[in-house]
Amino acid sequence: MVATRYLQAEGVSHSHLYLYTEDGKFVRQLTRFDMGQDHAPVFSADGDQIVFTHINETSDGKDVVEAASKEPDSIEFWQVNTRGGGLKRLTSAPDWYKAATNASFFTAWPPKDWPENQRMYGWADKGWDQHGNPLPGILEKAPASFTSPDGHFELTLKLGPDDLEENGPGNGELYELKDLRSGKSWRLGEMPDFVGLTNLLHFSADQKELFLQQGPLNVVFFSLHMGSSFGEETIALNLTKPKLIVLPGNEVPLPFGKEGPDTDQWFSLVRQCGNADPIPLSGEPCFLALCIKRYEPIPGSSKTASLSYLGRFDASLEQTPYVSLGTAPNFYGACVFRPGKTPAVMKIGEDIGDD
Repeated sequence: MVATRYLQAEGVSHSHLYLYTEDGKFVRQLTRFDMGQDHAPVFSADGDQIVFTHINETSDGKDVVEAASKEPDSIEFWQVNTRGGGLKRLTSAPDWYKAATNASFFTAWPPKDWPENQRMYGWADKGWDQHGNPLPGILEKAPASFTSPDGHFELTLKLGPDDLEENGPGNGELYELKDLRSGKSWRLGEMPDFVGLTNLLHFSADQKELFLQQGPLNVVFFSLHMGSSFGEETIALNLTKPKLIVLPGNEVPLPFGKEGPDTDQWFSLVRQCGNADPIPLSGEPCFLALCIKRYEPIPGSSKTASLSYLGRFDASLEQTPYVSLGTAPNFYGACVFRPGKTPAVMKIGEDIGDD
């Protein structure tokens, strides 16, 4: 279940609830309000109902986004049947809805209680020469090498003296991946789709958990800062068949706009720019991601906007988007119902990367 607002060239658009199957097949649209925005859908424990927040608009058409608004009646709670119909307004949110919290995810940000000035686990330190050998006299505050939980892979983060002082494109060309079973090694800077790599993302529920390994899915995630215009990127490394992929990638045909120098290299680099917050699906060889693409045009308009949607990535990092293609979507929250799995209900708020 995904709440999506499709931006349009003229007028005010509205977010609605859309139901998809796991493989991305659209099932049905559940809400059709002609004012306001639908946010934060959550399945009931049996999956038969969905409760969501509906936020009305102020008189000038702008969204009221905080419950502390001067218009308290602008925040409403509604319920709808998963099979369609049964739409009704609730006097208050059910306790199970209020208790729902965001699913855990991979992030580059330290936990809120992390000591100031203490280096995070999975962050890279300088201290290597141009050949990838450690310089003498360098005291590492965090380990430079990380071994996967299954003992099959080892990652070594080597930042050379010629790397940029700040996180940016070109960093991390000395990073190495080693298959501990075969002894084969790869220098990540020599891979075809290398743009740059900096710190490893960690699991929000455990800052020392850096690898996502579930069945055939074996992946780690890196952050990379692309400058003030494009912000942070998330780059996935497939460990099974070593390959770097910028998330969310170019597979989803959003209406991309070409900006900057008129060169194929620049176009290719900018076309990949975006960000993603990976969200593991425990017990499944796949993960979800809140995907963001910046400076995308709104169809039928010269205006641009940051677009966002929910995607699913399998063990080969092939993407299934939960969105109508060729549009300008904004993500307003989602929920996954997985009967027989733990957890059975997973909330994915529009603020999940900010937790």
